[in-house]
Amino acid sequence: MIVASHKFFQSRTDTPSLGMLFVVSEETGGAGMKAFAQYASNTTFRAGIFGEPTEGKLASGHKGSLRVDLDVLGKSSHSAYPWLGVSAINYLTEAIVALNMLEPALPRSELLGATTLNAGVIAGGVAGNVVPEHANASIVVRIARSEDDAVDVVQDMMAGMLSPIVARAKAENATFDVRFSNTTYPAPILDTDVEGLEVAPVFYGTDIPSLPQVEKRYLFGTGTIEVAHTPDEMLSQDELVQAAEAYGMILESLFSE
Repeated sequence: MIVASHKFFQSRTDTPSLGMLFVVSEETGGAGMKAFAQYASNTTFRAGIFGEPTEGKLASGHKGSLRVDLDVLGKSSHSAYPWLGVSAINYLTEAIVALNMLEPALPRSELLGATTLNAGVIAGGVAGNVVPEHANASIVVRIARSEDDAVDVVQDMMAGMLSPIVARAKAENATFDVRFSNTTYPAPILDTDVEGLEVAPVFYGTDIPSLPQVEKRYLFGTGTIEVAHTPDEMLSQDELVQAAEAYGMILESLFSE
């Protein structure tokens, strides 16, 4: 981005209004983008180019997001006398299995395919010979629909699937809390009107929805998400050169309007 911007300014006699924003915590709640959005709440940006690994293609859209936290409080007992306790892990795992069974019925779209869910964090218990009193899990749902009510539809379906399990836990004097995060959004549809670049959807999420005052939204970058968060994550020198050229094409397209 820096190289592309430098070359772009060198090629012009005027001085276009162009800024760069580097944010923190994109992977853990997006605090950086949210802070900037609040700071610039009275500013409208004509366009924004957001950098993510899109394999050198303009992303036509990406999936929405919904986080669900499950927290079960049962009753501990010695494992030799399990009927004296209430296993929080049993209820938690039953809930995760139920949500995985629900997954095929969650909303789909032609552009982004299926809505998917992942139980990425699970914890509970203190020892193998103790009926676990406490267990919890965090689940992230990737929503494939862009309609305004997409998050509510998915949330209602999940709550309905979990309702009988929550009721049975309550009948055993256990507590089963289902908490849906406030940081949710449906799938954003993005701008792709740049000649010479391939277009394709991506299935991950970004913090683009956290900056609503951007009128035209472009998502582009080099590299592939398929190796992100792995030991093999890397970029080649050729990819970096190609990315700089592509960012330049997007800038030229924007400032030629």
